[in-house]
Amino acid sequence: MHQLARAIRLFLDERDYLCAITLAGAADGILGETLQARAVAPALEAHVVQVTAAGSVAKDLKRTRDNFNLARNLLKHKKVHVQQEVSLAVETEAIYLIVRAIDNAVRLGHEMRAPLPAFIEWVYSNRPDLVSSGAS
Repeated sequence: MHQLARAIRLFLDERDYLCAITLAGAADGILGETLQARAVAPALEAHVVQVTAAGSVAKDLKRTRDNFNLARNLLKHKKVHVQQEVSLAVETEAIYLIVRAIDNAVRLGHEMRAPLPAFIEWVYSNRPDLVSSGAS
């Protein structure tokens, strides 16, 4: 949870989206592995299932997972083909990875402690385009 809290602080206080992506990605991985060890699907798998079940073009589960992890993996491994150009919306990618890690934390029964509520409030206030119209 420390990595997730630090990722949120970097996001909110310093607007350091690249570091927020890598820390939130690490938190997501640790929390996701803990869920899998308890035979509970992590957030990433739930998102992959939703996208593929919705009739998305991405029917390949591995490719869908790779797409969801593109920003994290690029920053972590720096593997890009020589001819490949990659453009990332780093703020949006950071939000997605933080939300995914929060989702895993909630699935594990962790309480919403600071700075998690502040992050959620920031997203609702500053990025309403990312908030479902059915959310309250």
